[in-house]
Amino acid sequence: MQYNCNWKIRKDGFSEEIKKQYMKLWMEPFWKPKVSFEYMKYALMLVDKAKNVGAYHRNRTIAEYAECPDGYLEAYYLRNRIEGNHGTEKRQTEIKNFNGKGIDKFTAHVGLHVITLQAVALCRLQNGVSEGLINLGGIT
Repeated sequence: MQYNCNWKIRKDGFSEEIKKQYMKLWMEPFWKPKVSFEYMKYALMLVDKAKNVGAYHRNRTIAEYAECPDGYLEAYYLRNRIEGNHGTEKRQTEIKNFNGKGIDKFTAHVGLHVITLQAVALCRLQNGVSEGLINLGGIT
């Protein structure tokens, strides 16, 4: 992965902007006056303001890469391998696209994925297999 000189830092992705957007949610039932930054990001995702949160993480990624490209790429390759494994598991378990948006879609996806792995492990335990319980190799 090469640094792209066209990468732009998004102004709506700074922590000050995240805090400002959170303060606009003061009428929501989950709003609290003194919360952590993580809670603010989660609250914005609940009201479909995930673009700001995504921009925040994208800005951090661009800055991290600009600071130390080799160190970033080392971590990126690990993440890439994890994502590849996740994609393989999705194909093998035939988890399809979901109707929904944002946090609802994410929750449904993760829930089905975990339930599938638990079902595989339970079937293996019932048949006396005690190693590689969530290995999806050979399952069709």
